[in-house]
Amino acid sequence: MTISQIIDAIGGYGVFIIIIFVIIPLAAFAYGKAVGKEKAVQSPNKYIYSFLIYLSSVPGMFSLVLCAYALFILKANLLEVNIVVYFVPIISMIATIILIRKNVDLNYVPGFDRLYGLFIVLGATFTIALMILQTRIFLFFGSSIMTLVVFVVILYLALQWGMDKLTGKKSE
Repeated sequence: MTISQIIDAIGGYGVFIIIIFVIIPLAAFAYGKAVGKEKAVQSPNKYIYSFLIYLSSVPGMFSLVLCAYALFILKANLLEVNIVVYFVPIISMIATIILIRKNVDLNYVPGFDRLYGLFIVLGATFTIALMILQTRIFLFFGSSIMTLVVFVVILYLALQWGMDKLTGKKSE
């Protein structure tokens, strides 16, 4: 079974997926109204917010990677992809984070800094992979090796910063 077949199989449950990804931001909104801003940073509430963020962000990040891969690597037309698999999780992730951010500072949500670090690591890794894929064009048409070295150093520093965020280490 290929990844394309898995995506097609997941897309077959479109209504179920839409319901799930609509319920997550609605749950964040309802829980925020029920708890209020004052009690949002207290112990059980911040873990429920963390659960909701992770519940929407993990599939959302998968969809972001899938969209970026389809757009930049496969050169696919995003108008012809399954909207439920490619875009609904991203929209749900953004809506959930915005709704939770209205009630609580995300610095108080356990694990959000690591999730943010994972976003950075995924972005830097994808950029490196794309750059490696396009390197022969990059080097042959008007750019020097020094430009490539500077670009790699900047990406390495971004990757290191993201890994520090992901693992919870404090940079000195």
